[in-house]
Amino acid sequence: HEQTKAAIEIANANTARVTVTVPDKTEWHVQLTHPGISVESGKYYTLSFKAKADRQLSMSAAVQLNRDPYTSLFYSKCEVDTEWKEFSYVFQSDRTDNNTRLNISGLGLQTAVWEFSQFSLREGALYKTPPAKLADVEFIKRRDINKYSPAVKQDWFEFIWDSESDYWNGMYSYLK
Repeated sequence: HEQTKAAIEIANANTARVTVTVPDKTEWHVQLTHPGISVESGKYYTLSFKAKADRQLSMSAAVQLNRDPYTSLFYSKCEVDTEWKEFSYVFQSDRTDNNTRLNISGLGLQTAVWEFSQFSLREGALYKTPPAKLADVEFIKRRDINKYSPAVKQDWFEFIWDSESDYWNGMYSYLK
């Protein structure tokens, strides 16, 4: 695009390599896209992929309309390094549309070699099992509960209900 020069190759059956030889300052001049994705309003989706680069770099991942004004249904900045890193995001679509696209951009801002693998966009909120250490577990606050899927909300409310019930039953037994 414009003065930017980049090449894409399939490095092996599962890896796409993007080599940028002449960068510019426009984020979308070098991007990977996959168009024709259908989404439904109110449904949750999980986007996941692996990426690495020849050094520490930033890029962005989005699911957006595949036409002007290219409104994003999901957007995130991603920090990439020389080792494969897995990215996984859950988002809820706020519209029904059969012409959205997965978009990876910000690749042409500097000379670089990027590698991508294992792209997946699936319906549903797919969470990995959290680590066993309490310090690594995400705490859900009441004010943030609407950011989570219905299954996570249900689990949270059941936990709160069970905790309150155990507390008050324990207090009742103690005071009796």
